[in-house]
Amino acid sequence: MFRASLLFMALPLAATAEPGDFLRDIAQIAALERLRIAAATDEHDALTERLDAERPLVLARLRGLDPDAAAALEAAGDPAAVIAAADAGQAALEADGAAPAPQRQAGVIATLLLPEGGVAEAYEEGAEGEAEEWAVAHHGLARVRVLTDALLADLPQEAGATVTAALERLEAAIPATPPAYAQMLPGGEIEFETQVIGATLLSATGAPGWPGADLPGTADLVAEWVKAGCADADAARGRETIAIAAFWHEDALSGALSLFAPAPQERIEATFDAIAAEGPGPVACGALSQALAEARPMVGG
Repeated sequence: MFRASLLFMALPLAATAEPGDFLRDIAQIAALERLRIAAATDEHDALTERLDAERPLVLARLRGLDPDAAAALEAAGDPAAVIAAADAGQAALEADGAAPAPQRQAGVIATLLLPEGGVAEAYEEGAEGEAEEWAVAHHGLARVRVLTDALLADLPQEAGATVTAALERLEAAIPATPPAYAQMLPGGEIEFETQVIGATLLSATGAPGWPGADLPGTADLVAEWVKAGCADADAARGRETIAIAAFWHEDALSGALSLFAPAPQERIEATFDAIAAEGPGPVACGALSQALAEARPMVGG
């Protein structure tokens, strides 16, 4: 679904240096945060699915930084082990110089709120009766509260008040037990509040090069990641780089391209899936690069 975003309207279009490194860090730390959230729901099948989805974003980097943390994440299956592995993995990433703390926190929070699998989407699906998704929305929001509280001291007073008020409205709307359907807020209102939080935090901390504010720059960055991943002699690292490209493509570009370039978007999605399953072979890499190039004019710049 294509969603107009306050992030586009609220953030400066100019990106600071090296947004690729910043966004890589955000994608990887957010992957570990989503594992913590899935573990908190105590739903075994959902946790297994989340492990399969998130490990490809971060395992190769962890193997180079901390083999023990990587091994723990590969072996983790029960909630306690997953949380411990996420903690060890995040410590390794931060020791490797993951983006400056306030900007990183803001980016991770925005990523937990808005994209596919975030609080806003989980709320909509939970409101339709999917209990696991309601649990994801509730526990995801609880994790956002923890991360936001740790960031408030670094925010201007007005920004902190805006974020706190939006969080309180969300917490009232997403309790642990779903209210009667007639008492639930429309999904659009929940999404609006998540966008307020994300846009305020990113703007107040000066987070660089946010994808929703620069679609042409994001499209170029995705293409660069794909090129680098396909050329990497380390196949596991290359697959991880392409997984990060796929994550940000889905988050920032897929909605617009589904409307304005549906044919190449379908090929992009299918080829990202094929590379995730089989690795970055020359045929798949060529097809993906061609589809990205075909879609590129549709996002301007």
